[in-house]
Amino acid sequence: MGVKHLGVSPFTHSIRNPVIRRLRAVATVSLLAACGGESGPNGTDVASIVVTPNPIALMQQASVQLQVAAFNEDGALLAGVPVTFASDELELVTVSNAGVVQSVGPAGSTSVTVRAGGKSVDIPVTVGATGSSITVLPAQASLPQLGTLQLDPALLDLVGTEIAGATFTFATTDPQIAIVNGAGLVTSIGPAGEVVITVTGGGLTTQKAVTVEATPTSILLNPNPILLGRTSSLALGAQVLDAIGSPIAGAAITYSAEPASLLSVTTSGVLSSLGTPGSGSVTATSGALATTVPVTISDAATLTGTIVRTVEATGAPYGVALGSGGTYYGVALAGQFHVGDFGAQNLTVHEVSGTVMTGVAVHPNNGLVYATGSATDGLMEINPATGSVLRRWTAPDQMYDVAISPDGTQLYVGGSPDRVYVVSTATMSSLKDFQAGGSVVHLLAHPSQPVVYASGQGIVREINVQSGAHRTFTHPAAQATALAIAGNRLYIGGEVGHLAVVDLASGVTTTVEVPCPIYDLVAAPDGQRLLSTCSGTGTALLLDASTLEVVKTIATGGGPRRAAIKVDGSGAVIANEGGWYTHVE
Repeated sequence: MGVKHLGVSPFTHSIRNPVIRRLRAVATVSLLAACGGESGPNGTDVASIVVTPNPIALMQQASVQLQVAAFNEDGALLAGVPVTFASDELELVTVSNAGVVQSVGPAGSTSVTVRAGGKSVDIPVTVGATGSSITVLPAQASLPQLGTLQLDPALLDLVGTEIAGATFTFATTDPQIAIVNGAGLVTSIGPAGEVVITVTGGGLTTQKAVTVEATPTSILLNPNPILLGRTSSLALGAQVLDAIGSPIAGAAITYSAEPASLLSVTTSGVLSSLGTPGSGSVTATSGALATTVPVTISDAATLTGTIVRTVEATGAPYGVALGSGGTYYGVALAGQFHVGDFGAQNLTVHEVSGTVMTGVAVHPNNGLVYATGSATDGLMEINPATGSVLRRWTAPDQMYDVAISPDGTQLYVGGSPDRVYVVSTATMSSLKDFQAGGSVVHLLAHPSQPVVYASGQGIVREINVQSGAHRTFTHPAAQATALAIAGNRLYIGGEVGHLAVVDLASGVTTTVEVPCPIYDLVAAPDGQRLLSTCSGTGTALLLDASTLEVVKTIATGGGPRRAAIKVDGSGAVIANEGGWYTHVE
Protein backbone atom coordinates (compact mmCIF):
# COMPACT_ATOMS: atom_id res chain seq x y z
CA MET A 1 0.00 0.00 0.00
CA GLY A 2 1.16 3.59 -0.65
CA VAL A 3 1.56 6.25 2.04
CA LYS A 4 -1.26 8.81 2.20
CA HIS A 5 -0.31 12.47 1.68
CA LEU A 6 -1.32 14.80 4.51
CA GLY A 7 -2.15 18.51 4.39
CA VAL A 8 -1.90 20.78 1.41
CA SER A 9 1.75 20.37 0.60
CA PRO A 10 3.09 16.90 1.59
CA PHE A 11 6.71 15.94 1.10
CA THR A 12 8.19 12.39 1.11
CA HIS A 13 11.46 11.35 2.77
CA SER A 14 13.04 7.96 3.45
CA ILE A 15 14.48 7.41 6.88
CA ARG A 16 18.21 6.76 6.43
CA ASN A 17 19.99 8.60 9.24
CA PRO A 18 17.89 8.57 12.41
CA VAL A 19 18.57 11.20 15.01
CA ILE A 20 19.15 8.73 17.77
CA ARG A 21 22.86 8.21 17.51
CA ARG A 22 22.90 4.84 19.37
CA LEU A 23 20.63 3.21 16.77
CA ARG A 24 22.57 4.27 13.70
CA ALA A 25 24.63 1.02 13.63
CA VAL A 26 21.57 -1.27 13.66
CA ALA A 27 21.24 -3.25 10.43
CA THR A 28 18.15 -2.88 8.27
CA VAL A 29 15.57 -5.49 9.15
CA SER A 30 13.58 -7.16 6.36
CA LEU A 31 9.93 -6.91 7.35
CA LEU A 32 6.90 -8.56 5.89
CA ALA A 33 3.93 -6.38 5.18
CA ALA A 34 1.15 -7.02 7.61
CA CYS A 35 -2.30 -7.51 6.23
CA GLY A 36 -4.47 -4.43 6.42
CA GLY A 37 -1.66 -1.97 7.37
CA GLU A 38 1.23 -0.06 5.93
CA SER A 39 4.58 -1.63 6.31
CA GLY A 40 8.21 -0.77 6.24
CA PRO A 41 10.63 -2.41 3.87
CA ASN A 42 10.32 -6.16 3.62
CA GLY A 43 6.72 -5.95 4.86
CA THR A 44 7.48 -5.27 8.53
CA ASP A 45 4.80 -3.16 10.24
CA VAL A 46 5.79 0.25 11.69
CA ALA A 47 4.63 0.25 15.26
CA SER A 48 5.70 3.80 16.19
CA ILE A 49 7.60 6.84 14.99
CA VAL A 50 9.61 9.37 16.98
CA VAL A 51 10.13 12.95 15.73
CA THR A 52 12.58 15.43 17.19
CA PRO A 53 12.28 18.21 18.12
CA ASN A 54 8.77 17.85 19.49
CA PRO A 55 7.27 20.35 20.08
CA ILE A 56 8.87 22.82 17.68
CA ALA A 57 9.69 26.38 18.79
CA LEU A 58 11.36 28.78 16.36
CA MET A 59 11.56 32.51 15.81
CA GLN A 60 10.18 34.35 12.82
CA GLN A 61 11.85 33.50 9.50
CA ALA A 62 13.98 30.81 11.19
CA SER A 63 14.03 27.07 10.35
CA VAL A 64 14.61 23.73 12.04
CA GLN A 65 15.50 20.24 10.72
CA LEU A 66 13.20 17.41 11.81
CA GLN A 67 14.66 13.99 12.58
CA VAL A 68 12.33 10.95 12.23
CA ALA A 69 12.88 7.39 13.52
CA ALA A 70 10.52 4.40 12.87
CA PHE A 71 10.32 1.34 15.16
CA ASN A 72 8.68 -2.11 14.97
CA GLU A 73 6.69 -3.79 17.71
CA ASP A 74 9.89 -5.01 19.32
CA GLY A 75 11.28 -1.50 19.47
CA ALA A 76 13.82 -2.14 16.78
CA LEU A 77 14.76 0.73 14.51
CA LEU A 78 13.54 0.42 10.96
CA ALA A 79 15.48 1.90 8.06
CA GLY A 80 14.24 2.93 4.66
CA VAL A 81 10.68 3.73 5.76
CA PRO A 82 9.10 6.41 3.51
CA VAL A 83 8.11 9.53 5.45
CA THR A 84 5.81 12.39 4.47
CA PHE A 85 5.58 15.88 6.02
CA ALA A 86 2.74 18.37 5.85
CA SER A 87 2.08 21.83 7.32
CA ASP A 88 -1.33 22.60 8.69
CA GLU A 89 -0.98 26.34 7.93
CA LEU A 90 1.22 27.28 5.02
CA GLU A 91 0.90 31.00 5.85
CA LEU A 92 2.83 30.28 9.06
CA VAL A 93 5.32 27.51 8.21
CA THR A 94 6.29 25.27 5.34
CA VAL A 95 8.03 21.90 5.54
CA SER A 96 10.27 20.46 2.87
CA ASN A 97 10.48 16.84 1.71
CA ALA A 98 13.69 16.64 3.75
CA GLY A 99 11.87 17.68 6.92
CA VAL A 100 13.04 21.29 7.19
CA VAL A 101 10.40 23.39 8.88
CA GLN A 102 10.65 27.05 7.76
CA SER A 103 8.86 30.06 9.29
CA VAL A 104 7.22 32.04 6.49
CA GLY A 105 7.05 35.26 8.54
CA PRO A 106 4.08 35.80 10.83
CA ALA A 107 4.17 34.72 14.45
CA GLY A 108 1.62 32.20 15.68
CA SER A 109 0.87 28.51 16.42
CA THR A 110 0.18 25.59 14.10
CA SER A 111 1.32 22.00 13.66
CA VAL A 112 3.29 19.82 11.28
CA THR A 113 2.13 16.26 10.55
CA VAL A 114 4.76 13.56 10.09
CA ARG A 115 3.59 10.21 8.62
CA ALA A 116 5.58 6.96 8.17
CA GLY A 117 4.43 3.36 7.64
CA GLY A 118 0.82 4.07 8.52
CA LYS A 119 1.70 5.97 11.65
CA SER A 120 1.47 9.74 12.01
CA VAL A 121 2.47 12.32 14.58
CA ASP A 122 1.23 15.90 14.87
CA ILE A 123 4.05 18.13 16.03
CA PRO A 124 2.99 21.45 17.65
CA VAL A 125 4.82 24.45 16.14
CA THR A 126 5.14 27.83 17.81
CA VAL A 127 6.61 30.74 15.83
CA GLY A 128 7.78 33.40 18.29
CA ALA A 129 7.67 37.12 17.43
CA THR A 130 11.01 38.86 16.91
CA GLY A 131 11.03 42.58 17.67
CA SER A 132 12.23 44.51 14.64
CA SER A 133 11.25 48.15 15.13
CA ILE A 134 9.33 50.60 17.29
CA THR A 135 6.78 53.01 15.90
CA VAL A 136 5.41 55.95 17.86
CA LEU A 137 2.14 57.76 17.20
CA PRO A 138 1.11 60.43 16.46
CA ALA A 139 3.21 60.71 13.31
CA GLN A 140 3.51 64.50 13.62
CA ALA A 141 4.01 65.02 17.34
CA SER A 142 3.32 68.55 18.59
CA LEU A 143 1.65 70.16 21.57
CA PRO A 144 0.89 73.72 22.64
CA GLN A 145 2.82 75.50 25.35
CA LEU A 146 1.89 74.20 28.82
CA GLY A 147 -0.12 71.40 27.16
CA THR A 148 0.25 67.61 27.09
CA LEU A 149 0.62 64.95 24.41
CA GLN A 150 0.17 61.18 24.80
CA LEU A 151 2.67 59.09 22.84
CA ASP A 152 1.51 55.65 21.67
CA PRO A 153 4.47 53.34 20.95
CA ALA A 154 4.20 49.88 19.36
CA LEU A 155 6.81 47.14 19.05
CA LEU A 156 6.62 45.57 15.58
CA ASP A 157 7.86 42.14 14.53
CA LEU A 158 9.73 41.21 11.37
CA VAL A 159 6.58 41.44 9.21
CA GLY A 160 5.30 44.66 10.76
CA THR A 161 2.76 43.14 13.14
CA GLU A 162 2.45 44.69 16.59
CA ILE A 163 3.73 42.52 19.42
CA ALA A 164 1.15 42.58 22.19
CA GLY A 165 2.19 43.24 25.77
CA ALA A 166 5.42 45.10 25.00
CA THR A 167 6.56 47.52 27.68
CA PHE A 168 8.43 50.76 27.11
CA THR A 169 10.51 53.38 28.90
CA PHE A 170 10.73 57.06 27.94
CA ALA A 171 13.33 59.84 28.33
CA THR A 172 13.52 63.49 27.16
CA THR A 173 16.57 65.31 25.82
CA ASP A 174 15.53 68.68 27.28
CA PRO A 175 13.49 68.72 30.50
CA GLN A 176 13.54 72.53 30.37
CA ILE A 177 11.17 72.34 27.40
CA ALA A 178 9.16 69.15 28.02
CA ILE A 179 9.14 66.20 30.41
CA VAL A 180 7.73 62.69 29.85
CA ASN A 181 6.40 60.20 32.38
CA GLY A 182 6.58 56.40 32.40
CA ALA A 183 3.34 56.11 30.45
CA GLY A 184 4.60 58.29 27.57
CA LEU A 185 2.68 61.45 28.50
CA VAL A 186 4.68 64.47 27.33
CA THR A 187 4.12 67.72 29.26
CA SER A 188 5.29 71.15 28.11
CA ILE A 189 7.17 73.05 30.83
CA GLY A 190 6.65 76.40 29.09
CA PRO A 191 9.17 77.49 26.45
CA ALA A 192 8.49 76.76 22.79
CA GLY A 193 10.99 74.52 21.05
CA GLU A 194 11.73 70.92 20.12
CA VAL A 195 12.72 67.96 22.25
CA VAL A 196 13.56 64.38 21.34
CA ILE A 197 11.84 61.62 23.30
CA THR A 198 13.82 58.37 23.47
CA VAL A 199 11.55 55.28 23.52
CA THR A 200 13.00 51.90 24.52
CA GLY A 201 11.28 48.51 24.45
CA GLY A 202 11.93 44.90 23.43
CA GLY A 203 15.66 45.55 23.36
CA LEU A 204 15.19 48.28 20.74
CA THR A 205 15.36 52.08 20.90
CA THR A 206 13.88 54.80 18.72
CA GLN A 207 13.66 58.58 18.95
CA LYS A 208 10.62 60.78 18.46
CA ALA A 209 10.86 64.50 17.79
CA VAL A 210 8.21 66.47 19.66
CA THR A 211 7.56 70.15 18.97
CA VAL A 212 6.21 72.53 21.58
CA GLU A 213 4.44 75.17 19.52
CA ALA A 214 4.38 78.80 20.60
CA THR A 215 0.88 79.87 21.63
CA PRO A 216 0.15 83.53 20.81
CA THR A 217 -1.30 85.01 23.98
CA SER A 218 -0.88 88.78 23.92
CA ILE A 219 0.62 91.73 22.04
CA LEU A 220 3.10 94.12 23.64
CA LEU A 221 3.10 97.58 22.06
CA ASN A 222 5.73 100.15 23.06
CA PRO A 223 5.84 102.92 24.01
CA ASN A 224 2.65 103.02 26.03
CA PRO A 225 1.28 105.68 26.18
CA ILE A 226 2.65 107.54 23.13
CA LEU A 227 3.44 111.27 23.00
CA LEU A 228 4.15 112.86 19.63
CA GLY A 229 4.91 116.32 18.37
CA ARG A 230 2.64 117.89 15.75
CA THR A 231 4.64 116.52 12.81
CA SER A 232 6.72 113.73 14.25
CA SER A 233 7.14 110.04 13.51
CA LEU A 234 7.82 107.07 15.75
CA ALA A 235 8.73 103.48 14.93
CA LEU A 236 6.42 101.37 17.09
CA GLY A 237 7.79 98.41 18.99
CA ALA A 238 5.22 95.61 18.77
CA GLN A 239 5.73 91.98 19.72
CA VAL A 240 3.42 89.00 19.86
CA LEU A 241 4.08 87.20 23.15
CA ASP A 242 3.59 83.50 23.79
CA ALA A 243 2.08 81.74 26.81
CA ILE A 244 5.11 82.52 29.00
CA GLY A 245 5.63 86.07 27.77
CA SER A 246 8.41 85.38 25.27
CA PRO A 247 8.34 87.10 21.85
CA ILE A 248 7.27 84.96 18.90
CA ALA A 249 9.73 85.58 16.07
CA GLY A 250 8.20 86.35 12.69
CA ALA A 251 4.63 86.80 13.97
CA ALA A 252 2.59 88.85 11.49
CA ILE A 253 1.36 92.17 12.91
CA THR A 254 -0.89 94.76 11.27
CA TYR A 255 -1.42 98.32 12.46
CA SER A 256 -4.22 100.85 12.39
CA ALA A 257 -4.48 104.38 13.81
CA GLU A 258 -7.36 106.75 14.44
CA PRO A 259 -8.55 109.31 13.84
CA ALA A 260 -7.23 109.44 10.29
CA SER A 261 -7.25 113.25 10.46
CA LEU A 262 -4.56 113.20 13.16
CA LEU A 263 -2.55 109.99 12.69
CA SER A 264 -1.26 107.62 10.04
CA VAL A 265 0.65 104.38 10.43
CA THR A 266 2.59 102.36 7.86
CA THR A 267 2.46 98.59 7.41
CA SER A 268 5.83 98.36 9.16
CA GLY A 269 4.54 100.24 12.22
CA VAL A 270 5.83 103.79 11.74
CA LEU A 271 3.32 106.12 13.39
CA SER A 272 3.16 109.74 12.20
CA SER A 273 1.23 112.77 13.41
CA LEU A 274 -0.24 114.92 10.67
CA GLY A 275 0.17 118.44 12.10
CA THR A 276 -2.76 118.98 14.44
CA PRO A 277 -2.69 118.60 18.24
CA GLY A 278 -5.18 116.15 19.72
CA SER A 279 -5.69 112.60 20.96
CA GLY A 280 -6.03 109.28 19.20
CA SER A 281 -4.90 105.70 19.38
CA VAL A 282 -2.92 103.08 17.51
CA THR A 283 -3.80 99.36 17.44
CA ALA A 284 -1.57 96.38 16.74
CA THR A 285 -3.36 93.21 15.61
CA SER A 286 -2.16 89.64 15.12
CA GLY A 287 -4.77 87.00 14.40
CA ALA A 288 -7.43 87.20 17.12
CA LEU A 289 -5.18 89.31 19.37
CA ALA A 290 -5.17 93.10 19.50
CA THR A 291 -3.67 95.83 21.69
CA THR A 292 -4.57 99.51 21.60
CA VAL A 293 -2.35 102.30 22.96
CA PRO A 294 -3.43 105.93 23.48
CA VAL A 295 -1.62 108.65 21.51
CA THR A 296 -1.34 112.31 22.49
CA ILE A 297 -0.26 114.85 19.88
CA SER A 298 1.20 118.01 21.38
CA ASP A 299 2.93 121.07 19.97
CA ALA A 300 4.54 121.94 23.30
CA ALA A 301 7.50 119.56 22.94
CA THR A 302 10.00 121.83 21.21
CA LEU A 303 13.64 122.14 22.25
CA THR A 304 14.72 125.59 23.45
CA GLY A 305 18.36 124.70 24.11
CA THR A 306 18.26 125.29 27.87
CA ILE A 307 20.64 123.20 30.01
CA VAL A 308 18.68 121.72 32.92
CA ARG A 309 21.18 119.24 34.35
CA THR A 310 24.82 118.23 34.11
CA VAL A 311 25.58 114.74 35.42
CA GLU A 312 29.19 113.78 36.02
CA ALA A 313 30.34 110.38 34.71
CA THR A 314 33.55 108.38 34.62
CA GLY A 315 35.30 106.79 31.67
CA ALA A 316 34.93 109.59 29.06
CA PRO A 317 31.26 109.35 27.91
CA TYR A 318 31.00 109.18 24.15
CA GLY A 319 27.75 107.64 22.89
CA VAL A 320 24.19 108.06 24.18
CA ALA A 321 20.70 106.80 23.34
CA LEU A 322 17.31 107.63 24.85
CA GLY A 323 14.59 105.10 25.66
CA SER A 324 10.89 105.79 25.22
CA GLY A 325 10.40 106.57 28.93
CA GLY A 326 13.18 109.15 29.25
CA THR A 327 15.88 106.77 30.49
CA TYR A 328 19.20 107.36 28.75
CA TYR A 329 21.98 104.86 28.11
CA GLY A 330 25.55 105.98 27.61
CA VAL A 331 28.82 104.28 26.69
CA ALA A 332 32.31 105.49 27.52
CA LEU A 333 35.71 105.18 25.91
CA ALA A 334 37.00 103.30 28.96
CA GLY A 335 34.41 100.53 28.54
CA GLN A 336 31.71 101.67 30.98
CA PHE A 337 27.96 101.47 30.43
CA HIS A 338 25.89 104.24 32.07
CA VAL A 339 22.16 104.32 32.88
CA GLY A 340 20.36 107.48 34.04
CA ASP A 341 17.04 109.32 33.93
CA PHE A 342 16.55 112.55 32.01
CA GLY A 343 16.54 115.57 34.32
CA ALA A 344 17.71 113.54 37.34
CA GLN A 345 21.10 113.36 39.01
CA ASN A 346 21.17 109.58 39.32
CA LEU A 347 23.61 107.57 37.22
CA THR A 348 24.40 103.85 37.42
CA VAL A 349 27.79 102.72 36.14
CA HIS A 350 28.54 99.20 34.88
CA GLU A 351 31.97 97.92 33.82
CA VAL A 352 31.17 95.89 30.71
CA SER A 353 34.24 95.86 28.45
CA GLY A 354 37.96 96.52 28.21
CA THR A 355 37.54 98.02 24.75
CA VAL A 356 36.73 101.51 23.47
CA MET A 357 32.94 101.93 23.33
CA THR A 358 31.44 104.67 21.15
CA GLY A 359 28.07 103.67 19.68
CA VAL A 360 24.82 102.69 21.41
CA ALA A 361 21.22 101.90 20.36
CA VAL A 362 18.05 100.75 22.15
CA HIS A 363 15.81 97.93 20.90
CA PRO A 364 12.33 99.38 20.22
CA ASN A 365 10.49 96.31 21.54
CA ASN A 366 12.31 94.71 24.45
CA GLY A 367 14.45 97.62 25.67
CA LEU A 368 17.76 95.76 25.36
CA VAL A 369 20.77 97.95 24.60
CA TYR A 370 23.42 97.37 21.92
CA ALA A 371 26.87 98.93 22.16
CA THR A 372 29.90 98.87 19.87
CA GLY A 373 33.54 98.14 20.67
CA SER A 374 36.18 96.02 18.98
CA ALA A 375 37.27 92.38 18.56
CA THR A 376 35.17 89.99 20.67
CA ASP A 377 33.31 93.00 22.08
CA GLY A 378 32.62 94.41 18.62
CA LEU A 379 28.90 94.41 19.36
CA MET A 380 27.43 93.72 22.79
CA GLU A 381 23.84 93.05 23.79
CA ILE A 382 23.34 94.50 27.28
CA ASN A 383 20.57 94.04 29.82
CA PRO A 384 20.13 97.64 31.07
CA ALA A 385 18.56 96.48 34.35
CA THR A 386 21.67 94.56 35.42
CA GLY A 387 24.39 95.92 33.14
CA SER A 388 25.30 92.36 32.16
CA VAL A 389 26.38 91.50 28.61
CA LEU A 390 23.99 88.86 27.31
CA ARG A 391 25.56 88.12 23.92
CA ARG A 392 28.47 89.29 21.78
CA TRP A 393 29.28 89.56 18.08
CA THR A 394 32.96 89.51 17.14
CA ALA A 395 33.98 92.35 14.82
CA PRO A 396 36.89 92.41 12.34
CA ASP A 397 38.05 95.79 13.70
CA GLN A 398 36.88 98.73 15.79
CA MET A 399 33.13 99.37 15.35
CA TYR A 400 32.20 103.03 15.86
CA ASP A 401 28.43 103.08 15.66
CA VAL A 402 25.29 100.96 15.68
CA ALA A 403 21.72 101.61 14.49
CA ILE A 404 18.66 99.39 14.68
CA SER A 405 15.91 98.68 12.15
CA PRO A 406 12.41 100.00 12.96
CA ASP A 407 11.08 96.51 13.70
CA GLY A 408 14.05 95.62 15.88
CA THR A 409 15.06 92.53 13.89
CA GLN A 410 18.33 93.87 12.47
CA LEU A 411 21.30 95.84 13.70
CA TYR A 412 23.47 97.93 11.41
CA VAL A 413 27.08 98.08 12.60
CA GLY A 414 29.92 100.05 11.06
CA GLY A 415 33.46 101.19 11.68
CA SER A 416 36.79 100.17 10.24
CA PRO A 417 37.26 98.74 7.63
CA ASP A 418 34.77 100.37 5.25
CA ARG A 419 31.88 97.97 5.74
CA VAL A 420 28.35 98.10 7.11
CA TYR A 421 27.35 94.80 8.70
CA VAL A 422 23.76 93.63 9.09
CA VAL A 423 23.48 91.61 12.30
CA SER A 424 20.40 89.62 13.38
CA THR A 425 19.06 90.51 16.82
CA ALA A 426 17.66 86.97 17.06
CA THR A 427 20.97 85.16 16.57
CA MET A 428 23.60 87.91 16.99
CA SER A 429 25.19 86.72 13.76
CA SER A 430 26.07 88.66 10.61
CA LEU A 431 23.52 88.25 7.82
CA LYS A 432 25.28 90.31 5.12
CA ASP A 433 27.59 93.28 4.72
CA PHE A 434 28.00 96.19 2.31
CA GLN A 435 30.85 98.45 1.26
CA ALA A 436 30.54 101.92 2.76
CA GLY A 437 33.23 103.71 0.74
CA GLY A 438 35.31 104.53 3.80
CA SER A 439 35.49 104.04 7.55
CA VAL A 440 32.07 104.51 9.12
CA VAL A 441 31.80 107.03 11.97
CA HIS A 442 28.01 107.42 12.19
CA LEU A 443 25.04 105.26 11.21
CA LEU A 444 21.40 106.25 10.80
CA ALA A 445 18.50 103.86 10.15
CA HIS A 446 15.50 105.06 8.16
CA PRO A 447 12.40 104.82 10.41
CA SER A 448 10.15 103.19 7.81
CA GLN A 449 12.32 101.81 5.01
CA PRO A 450 15.06 99.11 4.84
CA VAL A 451 17.66 101.83 4.38
CA VAL A 452 20.72 102.81 6.41
CA TYR A 453 22.94 105.89 6.05
CA ALA A 454 26.66 105.45 6.75
CA SER A 455 28.86 108.54 7.04
CA GLY A 456 32.55 109.28 7.46
CA GLN A 457 35.64 110.39 5.55
CA GLY A 458 33.81 112.96 3.43
CA ILE A 459 30.99 110.79 2.08
CA VAL A 460 27.58 109.51 3.09
CA ARG A 461 26.36 106.27 1.55
CA GLU A 462 22.67 105.39 1.42
CA ILE A 463 22.33 101.58 1.40
CA ASN A 464 19.18 99.55 0.84
CA VAL A 465 19.92 96.52 3.03
CA GLN A 466 17.42 94.36 1.15
CA SER A 467 18.41 95.00 -2.45
CA GLY A 468 21.93 96.33 -1.95
CA ALA A 469 21.15 99.42 -4.05
CA HIS A 470 23.02 102.50 -2.89
CA ARG A 471 23.64 106.20 -3.48
CA THR A 472 26.65 108.24 -2.40
CA PHE A 473 26.63 111.89 -1.31
CA THR A 474 29.91 113.77 -0.88
CA HIS A 475 30.49 116.53 1.67
CA PRO A 476 33.67 118.15 3.03
CA ALA A 477 34.83 116.26 6.15
CA ALA A 478 31.44 114.59 6.45
CA GLN A 479 30.86 113.06 9.85
CA ALA A 480 27.25 112.81 10.97
CA THR A 481 23.82 112.57 9.38
CA ALA A 482 20.30 113.41 10.52
CA LEU A 483 17.05 112.57 8.81
CA ALA A 484 13.93 114.74 8.94
CA ILE A 485 11.16 112.47 7.71
CA ALA A 486 8.52 115.21 7.53
CA GLY A 487 10.39 116.92 4.72
CA ASN A 488 12.13 113.85 3.30
CA ARG A 489 15.43 115.61 3.81
CA LEU A 490 18.84 114.25 4.80
CA TYR A 491 21.11 116.57 6.77
CA ILE A 492 24.89 116.06 6.66
CA GLY A 493 27.24 117.73 9.09
CA GLY A 494 30.92 118.32 8.41
CA GLU A 495 33.87 118.98 10.70
CA VAL A 496 34.93 122.00 8.62
CA GLY A 497 31.80 123.97 9.56
CA HIS A 498 29.46 123.09 6.69
CA LEU A 499 25.93 121.68 6.81
CA ALA A 500 24.43 120.04 3.72
CA VAL A 501 20.77 119.31 3.04
CA VAL A 502 19.89 116.55 0.56
CA ASP A 503 16.43 116.29 -0.98
CA LEU A 504 16.11 112.50 -0.99
CA ALA A 505 13.52 112.52 -3.76
CA SER A 506 15.66 114.44 -6.24
CA GLY A 507 19.14 113.99 -4.78
CA VAL A 508 19.75 117.76 -4.96
CA THR A 509 22.15 119.01 -2.26
CA THR A 510 22.28 122.46 -0.69
CA THR A 511 25.21 123.50 1.54
CA VAL A 512 25.38 126.26 4.15
CA GLU A 513 28.05 127.34 6.62
CA VAL A 514 27.58 126.97 10.36
CA PRO A 515 29.69 128.56 13.14
CA CYS A 516 31.32 125.37 14.40
CA PRO A 517 32.77 122.02 13.22
CA ILE A 518 29.98 119.47 13.47
CA TYR A 519 30.65 116.05 15.01
CA ASP A 520 27.15 114.66 15.64
CA LEU A 521 23.81 115.70 14.22
CA VAL A 522 20.31 114.58 15.26
CA ALA A 523 16.81 115.69 14.26
CA ALA A 524 13.88 116.23 16.60
CA PRO A 525 10.98 113.80 16.09
CA ASP A 526 8.77 116.52 14.60
CA GLY A 527 11.48 117.55 12.15
CA GLN A 528 11.46 121.16 13.37
CA ARG A 529 14.81 121.26 15.16
CA LEU A 530 18.35 119.95 14.57
CA LEU A 531 20.84 119.46 17.37
CA SER A 532 24.53 119.34 16.46
CA THR A 533 27.57 118.87 18.68
CA CYS A 534 30.80 120.75 18.09
CA SER A 535 33.58 118.87 19.87
CA GLY A 536 36.29 121.34 18.95
CA THR A 537 34.56 124.35 20.50
CA GLY A 538 32.84 122.77 23.51
CA THR A 539 29.41 123.79 22.25
CA ALA A 540 26.24 122.43 20.69
CA LEU A 541 23.99 124.15 18.18
CA LEU A 542 20.19 124.14 18.11
CA LEU A 543 19.12 124.91 14.53
CA ASP A 544 15.84 125.49 12.76
CA ALA A 545 15.51 122.53 10.37
CA SER A 546 13.73 124.60 7.73
CA THR A 547 15.88 127.73 7.61
CA LEU A 548 19.10 126.17 9.02
CA GLU A 549 19.48 129.25 11.22
CA VAL A 550 21.04 128.85 14.66
CA VAL A 551 18.30 129.06 17.31
CA LYS A 552 20.71 128.80 20.22
CA THR A 553 24.33 128.02 20.97
CA ILE A 554 24.56 125.69 23.95
CA ALA A 555 27.74 126.02 26.03
CA THR A 556 28.37 122.42 27.10
CA GLY A 557 32.10 122.82 27.69
CA GLY A 558 34.51 119.91 27.36
CA GLY A 559 34.24 117.74 24.28
CA PRO A 560 30.59 117.05 23.37
CA ARG A 561 30.26 113.92 21.24
CA ARG A 562 27.03 112.08 20.48
CA ALA A 563 23.53 113.35 21.29
CA ALA A 564 20.01 111.89 21.51
CA ILE A 565 16.58 113.56 21.55
CA LYS A 566 13.59 112.24 23.51
CA VAL A 567 10.77 110.58 21.58
CA ASP A 568 8.40 113.44 22.37
CA GLY A 569 11.03 116.04 21.44
CA SER A 570 10.92 117.68 24.89
CA GLY A 571 14.54 117.04 25.83
CA ALA A 572 17.96 115.88 24.73
CA VAL A 573 21.05 114.33 26.29
CA ILE A 574 24.61 115.06 25.09
CA ALA A 575 27.50 112.73 26.01
CA ASN A 576 30.65 114.70 26.81
CA GLU A 577 34.11 113.15 26.58
CA GLY A 578 35.18 115.56 29.30
CA GLY A 579 33.34 113.45 31.87
CA TRP A 580 29.64 114.32 32.00
CA TYR A 581 26.20 114.20 30.36
CA THR A 582 24.37 117.44 29.54
CA HIS A 583 20.55 117.43 29.77
CA VAL A 584 18.87 120.01 27.53
CA GLU A 585 15.24 121.14 27.22
